[in-house]
Amino acid sequence: MTKRGLLILTTIIIASAITFAACDVISEKGLEESLAPYIELESITQGPNSSIVVNRGSATGADSYFTFNVKSETRSGLIREGVKEAWCLEWNKPIAQNGDLHEGVEFYSTFGSETWKPANYLLNIKDKLKKEDPKLTYKEIQVALWAVIDNPSFNLEEVLKAGDMPSRLMRDGKPDFDVAKVRSIVDRVRNNYTNYNYKPSVPFITYARTENSSQNGGFLTCDQTAWAANGDEPLVYRYQDPGNWATYVEYHGEEKTVTLFAGRTINIGTVTFSAPSNGKVTITINLNDEVAGFQNVSENVKIQDYANAPSGNPDIGNFDHKGNASGNSFEIEVPENNFYGVHVDADVDCELVEDDD
Repeated sequence: MTKRGLLILTTIIIASAITFAACDVISEKGLEESLAPYIELESITQGPNSSIVVNRGSATGADSYFTFNVKSETRSGLIREGVKEAWCLEWNKPIAQNGDLHEGVEFYSTFGSETWKPANYLLNIKDKLKKEDPKLTYKEIQVALWAVIDNPSFNLEEVLKAGDMPSRLMRDGKPDFDVAKVRSIVDRVRNNYTNYNYKPSVPFITYARTENSSQNGGFLTCDQTAWAANGDEPLVYRYQDPGNWATYVEYHGEEKTVTLFAGRTINIGTVTFSAPSNGKVTITINLNDEVAGFQNVSENVKIQDYANAPSGNPDIGNFDHKGNASGNSFEIEVPENNFYGVHVDADVDCELVEDDD
């Protein structure tokens, strides 16, 4: 298990007409086809203020196909900022990759998606595969990842025969990776990926889509966003259903304590609403520090009060009441109202899939 604050494998692909060297086969796709990989996925947040800087892994000393530096002004708990290992998800698209900036990123969760289960499983066992075979490189992992993704379709033999393999994976007209190892990894994933179970504590791919809709990708993360429930049961009052799993609390002018859930169902503490005093309510957040902590980011607590029950995707970046919490407790005074959305950026331990046999 990796401890809080540590994100394991991450992955991104950004397509661009500027550089044609990485995922370097240009494809002329219609909008419907380009949307296909993530049309089934749950929107996390729109990111007009989010950006990603893409580099080759070798340029930054990483054993990965790419690295990217993600910045997001719309914090959701899932979207961690910083430099991360990166992987190409769409083999047949070009990418600007030499420190190129991509802006206007939207994020989608693959959590619960059967389509993305093989890819999620592979990225979870990547370190295990490399431990079993120290000579395994990012190149075999990358090609195997393409092979287990349904859309866009990738057939190793056909791509090699057609001469369409991205050039950085070829040398002197021959594959610059171990084809037999790729086939072995793909077989292992296809035979065992059903052992991967979606849990908030198990990493999964967050799919990213940039503003022009041709630049898509994703990164692996745990669901570390937390919301106050209306009581002790998760997912009772949701802002939108289906859609973002964010929940809100109904308040009736008397003291009330509810459960704080991370990743939909992980109980990480409580949120207490005091009885009103002079038109104000004191909200106290207490975390179980054996399970979670506050993320070390600014404004890791965001609260919005409502006169009427809210709906739609909550814009937490524009919540009226914000604070910087540390330790395991936080207190803030807000106006008395009928409903509250209480959001916490939480650190919850992530665990890799251990067994696949």
